[in-house]
Amino acid sequence: MVGFGSGKLNFGGIYYAPHVWKVLKENLPKEMLDFVKPGRGGPGGSDHTPFLGKGVPAFFGITVDSSLKYHHPRDDSDLIQSELLKKTGDFVHAAVKLLASDPQNFIQPRRQENYYLKYQNLVNYKLSPINNVIANHGDTKDSHVDLQLSVVKEKEGLSGDKLRIDIINNLFDVQEKIKKTKGLSLYSSSSSLAMGSRLGKTTVITGLKGFNAFRDDMRWAQVLAKQGLNFIVAEDIGYLFDEKGLNEEGKKIVKAVNTSGLLLCVKGANASQAKALLEGSKKPLVFFDKDLPDKDVLDLIKKKESAIGLILTVDADPAAYFKKMDKVKKAIGTQYLMMVNEQCLWGNSGKNQMLNVISEIIKAEYERSDLSNIFSSTFLRVLNKARGDGSQ
Repeated sequence: MVGFGSGKLNFGGIYYAPHVWKVLKENLPKEMLDFVKPGRGGPGGSDHTPFLGKGVPAFFGITVDSSLKYHHPRDDSDLIQSELLKKTGDFVHAAVKLLASDPQNFIQPRRQENYYLKYQNLVNYKLSPINNVIANHGDTKDSHVDLQLSVVKEKEGLSGDKLRIDIINNLFDVQEKIKKTKGLSLYSSSSSLAMGSRLGKTTVITGLKGFNAFRDDMRWAQVLAKQGLNFIVAEDIGYLFDEKGLNEEGKKIVKAVNTSGLLLCVKGANASQAKALLEGSKKPLVFFDKDLPDKDVLDLIKKKESAIGLILTVDADPAAYFKKMDKVKKAIGTQYLMMVNEQCLWGNSGKNQMLNVISEIIKAEYERSDLSNIFSSTFLRVLNKARGDGSQ
């Protein structure tokens, strides 16, 4: 593990404890640091994991190209490279001695909340124009925001084919711009999100507000999806309904969205509208709402494998918000529940509000699977089902 290899030490953990790594980097000798390859790190099947889970800074060291016989019967002492083992021991000894003599407290406030904020795949539901995301966060590495929902801004005054061509040109332009950034990657699948996180990048997923881009020609929903769009967020949808439920236009739009593989996210639907959409859709839907839906709607959400995204409003009391989430959990399970922020998570206000909610979740001793669902897995599940992608 640390006594065999090609000459350097992988040292993972700087994402979870950048303040610790900063002290080591600024004070250890250069020749010692040259031996070390710092990495993002994270929990895994080793002794450091329980410490990380409690928010205690912990690093994992293993030599580069360590023995293939590691943890095998042939993992014997004759394989040890004494010089490499000594360099590893010297580094660990120097690091521990340095940190022990430093007056600062490396156990930071809200340590466990901050761990969950970083460990879970965190989705920023605050919709931003994609070009703004690139301009403001393109070179931000190792952010706590793992997945950013963004929209292609529709140019005023355009409609029909001119609007659609402008959207497609924007999508092509965005793809090239993101390739040139240091801190962003473009969503293509759940595995692309995982890869982006490992590289310290925020994955950007693109969508549209409303149906203007294909309302006059439903075939374009599928074309736009193939060019990189993933979701539609719809508000003020009263025009899709009549006294019987979905009207003819509403049925055509839902069918077009289903066929295209786009995920339909509806904000502010009333109970009758939500029921009509759920009954009329062959694919899962997402409903964004600050209030708890009726029991009938919740039951239908579960039956249709859809999701409710409870909006954490700017002025929400964290304890009261958690109680609403807990009611949904008890009613239908966290597999159908999403925690949707109203404040942008890139800023301190949004981040601190999220930490307050996480504190309530920790008190309630939710299972790890519940945390995963609420943070991102529920959203990814419905997205994948809408796309017709069975992978998670």
